[in-house]
Amino acid sequence: MASVKVFEPREGKIVWAAGDHYTFKVTGQDTGGTYSLFEGLVPPRAGPPLHFHTREFEAFYILEGDLTFHSQAGSVVAGPGTYVHIPMNLVHTFHNESNRPVRMIAIVAPAGMEYFLEEIGRQIYDRTATPAPLTQADIETILNTSAKYGIGIVLPDRSTLPLPPDTGLRVKVVKPGEGKLVWAAGDNYTFKVTGDDTGETYSLFEGLVPPHAGPPAHWHEREFEAFYILEGELTFHTKEGSIKAGPGAYVHIPMNLLHTFENMSNRPVRMLALVAPAGMEHFLEEIGRQVYDRSATPAPITQSDIEKITAVAPKYGIGIDLTHPFDSAATPAISKTNGAGCNR
Repeated sequence: MASVKVFEPREGKIVWAAGDHYTFKVTGQDTGGTYSLFEGLVPPRAGPPLHFHTREFEAFYILEGDLTFHSQAGSVVAGPGTYVHIPMNLVHTFHNESNRPVRMIAIVAPAGMEYFLEEIGRQIYDRTATPAPLTQADIETILNTSAKYGIGIVLPDRSTLPLPPDTGLRVKVVKPGEGKLVWAAGDNYTFKVTGDDTGETYSLFEGLVPPHAGPPAHWHEREFEAFYILEGELTFHTKEGSIKAGPGAYVHIPMNLLHTFENMSNRPVRMLALVAPAGMEHFLEEIGRQVYDRSATPAPITQSDIEKITAVAPKYGIGIDLTHPFDSAATPAISKTNGAGCNR
């Protein structure tokens, strides 16, 4: 039975790898191989060797601190709320040049990077420990393992051969307050990356859910849906129950699971919303409208909006249930340890 998967901020397998700290939030086993997502911690003055990926896109959303990304096109400093997208075959690295740790979300698509991290690193259980610095032995392990996973390591003398051809693609940086803004289903979605950039593997939005707002109950036949809560508390409902997700919680929704989410508080909720494969951006554009005032509150969902959503949704493999299947007053709480959900 497909179920919601929920990780609280301090939950998930931890692996020290390449001098950094990765907490596994979701892997290809949960996403049908479409993507993996980790919460990363980069210690001061740390970062991996210069490298490139031949099999996957790599992306980062900075939660705390400043991370510097280097590529052949130059360097860029990314602070909190910045999204950085790395194309395949682009030689790059990142480095924490500050004196405090950097927290980030790392996304790879398609999935598979989890196996590389496990093979070059080691699992730990003390979440307060600082990752051990990268050693020469670590670098030797990375060099001996990376080709198996389609990763090229570029040594300081640039001796790695062959280097990938220059495709003209560059690092894409979307800073806070940047990205196409669409009001849809009563919420506010800022497009950070779409299928045009990710080879249709995934799309990522920064969402704002106003107080007492949320979409109708629905399910997705074509994509997985996931949420990382940045601010506030969002309540997720399925037929098995309800769960509240606060800052730092990650919620993964399988395909074909009837669900909804709701902001039951009196303040807005900020979240990252990821769908894989990509395509949800076209649905949001068709049912919503682009806006340019980022300070405006999304208009409440209306009966006209619901009728439009219901009419358009089948085109995108989305089912809508308007029978109000979840009664929050009578629905039992979902266990955060076991997750919850059901096929519709």
